Amino acid sequence: RLSAFLLAEVLEEAGFKCRVFETDRVGLVANQPSEEAEVVLEKFDFLFRKTAEEINQDDYIPVFTGFFGITEEGKLALFGRNGSDYSAAVIARGFRATVLTTYKDVPGFLTADPEFVPEARPVNRLSRKEAAELCYFGARILHPKIWEPLEDLETTVEIKEFSRPESSGTIISNSSEKAARIIKSLSVNQNIALVKVEGPGVGFKPGLIGKIGSRLAEKDLNILTVLTSQTCINLLMSPAAAELARTRLVELKEPAFRKITLEKNLALIACVGEGLRETPGVASHLLSILARKGINLELFSSGGSEVALYLVVKKQEAGRALHLLHEEYLGPGESREEQVGLTITG
Repeated sequence: RLSAFLLAEVLEEAGFKCRVFETDRVGLVANQPSEEAEVVLEKFDFLFRKTAEEINQDDYIPVFTGFFGITEEGKLALFGRNGSDYSAAVIARGFRATVLTTYKDVPGFLTADPEFVPEARPVNRLSRKEAAELCYFGARILHPKIWEPLEDLETTVEIKEFSRPESSGTIISNSSEKAARIIKSLSVNQNIALVKVEGPGVGFKPGLIGKIGSRLAEKDLNILTVLTSQTCINLLMSPAAAELARTRLVELKEPAFRKITLEKNLALIACVGEGLRETPGVASHLLSILARKGINLELFSSGGSEVALYLVVKKQEAGRALHLLHEEYLGPGESREEQVGLTITG
């Protein structure tokens, strides 16, 4: 809140007319006071209309506070890590903006986490689907909920670097395009645990997954993704949530659940790129790359997303796996897919 007024003063001293708008006073009504808060968009659309009209009719620069809103009960609500991205997207919605530009200390999305892959390079263009998968499964560039306020708009999101604002950064739009090697970026989440619910036929018995979801929702436990077989339902969660989830499911005393186990120290690698689902051979090639180097897959998921494949490995193997995949698909030089008979179109 204070930084918005300081910025406005700096701009005023530079000769620009400014006015500060505090997000908890212009319509960012949140559904709860915790850091998982979301803006109630229907109420925002109604409340912000007058502010948008007023700003559009004047010639000052509006400076908005970010990161927070307010509940209907008057409690302050935070939007979590990168919350200013989310509040900026809500404000962009209020203006029906065609472009939303965010400035970061990085040049945009990268082909991988530079902590593991120092040679990772910027990704110039992504679709919203691709960016959403990367945000949700490890890339902490943007708030993962930034797309919700923009869902029904054609707004382009640009990410630029503070120190090099003239650089192209990453441009994210509704349109999609295939990369020559299909995979555009790899993200990793090392904060993963697995709850395994085993029993004969649990994967296809009607209502069981719904019962699990309802039981965990009572305690606001978030499931990152669900992978099922006929005899096992696998829940990928954060370690803290997984601990409580296992306890809750044991207490449920469901006869179909013969065994409920918890496995920690896992990492999830998301391989993201337009065309992954429809391109033959990509999944088998990914698996063969890791198998050749002795890296065992705990779980593999394909088909849940049009633009992503998910690999779950031991946490201690995540860095090596990420580096191998990046070298194969995103490294310099000629792609090695042709050497293993994989045909890529794009």
